[in-house]
Amino acid sequence: MNICIISGSPRWNSNTVKLAKAIESLAKEHHEVSVIDFAHYDIPLEGQGKMEHGSLSNFQQTLYNDMEKAELVFILSPEYNWMPSAEIVNFFNQMTGKEYSTMWHNKVFALAGVSNGRGGRMPIIQMGI
Repeated sequence: MNICIISGSPRWNSNTVKLAKAIESLAKEHHEVSVIDFAHYDIPLEGQGKMEHGSLSNFQQTLYNDMEKAELVFILSPEYNWMPSAEIVNFFNQMTGKEYSTMWHNKVFALAGVSNGRGGRMPIIQMGI
């Protein structure tokens, strides 16, 4: 099984990427696993332009390819003031159009909020899941 783990924090060495790496270490013995670290995030904000499917950056193309081939996708979001990261929300806004539909079809999604306090579940509730 192919697994894609998205660490939705833009911070280097965040708790979110630490959780992503822990999941990876548990799963990689039996599955092909990729981790997408949003510390490398370069998706333009919604008002700053659209991504062109034929000319994606390295980060964007890796994100697309890894999600497209995955059967299971973990989306991990840090909790910022009880909300998911702006990068996760923008990722959903920019990469859920028709040209990106294959990266979302026929997959199982697991969502988790990461917090060092008590608000870890709130990002997932805010994402409408």
